[in-house]
Amino acid sequence: MRRPGGALRRTAFIAGLLALTACATPPGEDIPDPLEPANRVVHQANRLTDRVVMRPFAAVYGALAPTPFTGASLNVTQNLGLPVVAVNHLLQGEGELAIHSVLRFGANTIFGLGGMLDPAREMGLPHRPTDFGLTLRRWGLPEGVYTEAPLRGPGMTIDHVGAYASAALFGPLAATEWLLTTPAQTRFASTASQAARVAARHLSGPLIDEVLYESADSYVALRGMVVSNRRYLASKTNVVEPGFDPLQDPFTPDIGPGETP
Repeated sequence: MRRPGGALRRTAFIAGLLALTACATPPGEDIPDPLEPANRVVHQANRLTDRVVMRPFAAVYGALAPTPFTGASLNVTQNLGLPVVAVNHLLQGEGELAIHSVLRFGANTIFGLGGMLDPAREMGLPHRPTDFGLTLRRWGLPEGVYTEAPLRGPGMTIDHVGAYASAALFGPLAATEWLLTTPAQTRFASTASQAARVAARHLSGPLIDEVLYESADSYVALRGMVVSNRRYLASKTNVVEPGFDPLQDPFTPDIGPGETP
């Protein structure tokens, strides 16, 4: 089902955030970025890889995939990661959200063809993402500095540490968490997850293109967007409600089958 106004809300958010980050995020003030020269080199490499590899594949995927199943691979990947999401909600002291994620996992696994479809959304169980990096933030650990890493992509030190620690703690299931918490233009880790990565790039295509290719400084725009999103998610309280998060990260679409960004 298509969510009315979803594209308009996202476009308005992106336009406002690009305007803010272009002038209101000096390096070293709100976002510590002592590695900016090296980060910009990696950013340009990631941007080039997106232009040459991910964007063309996403265009082909969008042209060939049947509309009701456009996001099926992404939905399956998201569904497989829900046990890890539930554990992280528990570690954050969010018992209600943990139960919410368990119920969502059961509903989509049983009634959604193993997670290909998303009936849980219609049951009032939208995806409420979290990850081990957010858990570390909730525990009060410092953010560290901003880093745009090859493959892993942009984030603060705590986000990168959280991703690698999650892989060590949770094993293969953490790979799906990594996929869903990494900007789509930098996801190249495993062949098994390529369909989900391409689907994510297709579903968020217009927004990613706006950030990477239409902003005055794509590095500053991406940095402000990713860090603002992570800080917002880390500050959220135990609220289970459907709908659009005002700082939803457009690189990790929460879109059901047949919906468009």
